[in-house]
Amino acid sequence: MTAVEWLQRWENDLVRADHADLSLLLQLAFPWTSAYFTGDRSWACTRPEFRVIARVAGQAVGHAGILRRFVRVDGVDQLVGEVGLLAIHPDWAQSDLARQLAVRVSGALIELRVPFGYFTCNADTAAAYNGVGWTALPPETTIRTPTVHSPFQALMIGSVSMVLAATADISRWPAGKVIDRHGFET
Repeated sequence: MTAVEWLQRWENDLVRADHADLSLLLQLAFPWTSAYFTGDRSWACTRPEFRVIARVAGQAVGHAGILRRFVRVDGVDQLVGEVGLLAIHPDWAQSDLARQLAVRVSGALIELRVPFGYFTCNADTAAAYNGVGWTALPPETTIRTPTVHSPFQALMIGSVSMVLAATADISRWPAGKVIDRHGFET
C-alpha cells in the first residue's frame, strides 16, 4: 500500500503550489462546485485558517479546513472549530482514508483548544465521522447561514450537523434546534 504523508498547515504557511494542488483535489471531490476552485484557489466560501492534508507521492488525496468561530445555538454563543472542505480523492474513496482524516481532524481540533468541532455534511460523510467520536445532532436541527449566492439568511435543508467534544464534554453543547452561522460556510 502507498504511504500517506499527513500534514497540518496554517493558512499563511501554504505556498502557491500547495493551493494549486489542493485546488485540483477540491475540483475532483466537488465537481458540482468546481468553478470555485480554479487556478490556485483552494477555498470556496470562507477561507480556513488551518488545514489537515493527506498526500501520496506529493499529490493531495485528502483535505479538511478548520476555522475557529462562534455559532449561535438558540441564541447562545458557542465557540467551535468549524470544519469544511472535507475532500477525498475519488481514487481513494474506497480506502480507509476518510476515517483516517476524521481522526486527524479530531486531533487538530484538540490541539487548537476549541471546546467543540462542528460541521455540516451529507449522510454518507456523517457515517464516517460517527465512528470516530463525532455526534450527529437531531435531524430537526435547522442551520441558518448566508450563502455565496445570497448574503441573506438561507436554510440548509437535508444537511446533517455534526459535533465533536474536543476539549469540553458533550453535555456542555447548548441545547437548541436552530444553529446560526453568521458567516459563510468553511
